[in-house]
Amino acid sequence: MKNVIISGASGLVATELIFNLLKNTDVKLYLLSTNITKIEERYKDYSDRISCFTLDTFSSDISVDYDCCIHTAFSRTEKGSCIVDSINYQRDLIAVLKKLNLGVFVNISSQSVYGNEAGLFCTESSSVNPDYLYALGKYFSEVVTKDMLEGSNIRWTNLRLCSVSENARFIRIFVQNAIEGKPIILTTPNRKCSFIEVQDVADGLMAFIENKNKVKLQPIYNFGANIVDTIKGIAYKVKRIAEERYGLENVKIIEETVNSGLGLSMDASLFMKTFEWSPIRGMDDMIIEMFEMQMRGMGEIPISFEIVYCL
Repeated sequence: MKNVIISGASGLVATELIFNLLKNTDVKLYLLSTNITKIEERYKDYSDRISCFTLDTFSSDISVDYDCCIHTAFSRTEKGSCIVDSINYQRDLIAVLKKLNLGVFVNISSQSVYGNEAGLFCTESSSVNPDYLYALGKYFSEVVTKDMLEGSNIRWTNLRLCSVSENARFIRIFVQNAIEGKPIILTTPNRKCSFIEVQDVADGLMAFIENKNKVKLQPIYNFGANIVDTIKGIAYKVKRIAEERYGLENVKIIEETVNSGLGLSMDASLFMKTFEWSPIRGMDDMIIEMFEMQMRGMGEIPISFEIVYCL
């Protein structure tokens, strides 16, 4: 039985991954969180395979062989002190892990390190240009990973994760406006963007866990769905799905301004090829999911979204 550590256990990606691992493998999970009581209640049906800790109480039992640590804990705010806390937490976590028998450390970074104006299909060798605080923090998390683990017995990598669709506020607003009969207002219609669905993220991480020992890990992998659209394109997909699938009439789209077509997307082909995985959900699937969430429909929504956002 494999032993897997997951930090940030209450978050969206971690929650989807945890349920995926519990339902489809026999792994034992060591979950790190600041709210142990909530996590233990969430997984009470799997209490024989779950151990919950804060970082301060995490066991340093060197008799346990840990297959990997998936590090998802990081503040999503723009508050400087929270970004600093996230970096310090990662530093302290790695210091603990270096005392253990750990195989692989995976830092979940972000495509935002390339910058908002990076253009299409950045590769792992593209220049980084973090242009806001969260992006800078994520890049520094990569630096911490490299500096603390290079030359150690722990293999490591950074996964630059594409934007997760369930966290896309503007898509949620587009869907909400369509449901409420309000116009969808576009202020940057030609801006390009890309998303991945959280279940695909969990599936990709499962593929990584399964195949990581077969390959020489690279320091960086882009981790996304290779789906690129414009904000305008997404708005018209929302309109089509609202009218054709849900019978909502005459969804209006208003373009207030038109700007350049700059934006950001990544080429995740290296990750897909290396770990023998590809996403199965497209933009239509992500939008339908948003409708189901907001209309409380009968369609399937990710268990992580239902739990984390208390639907």
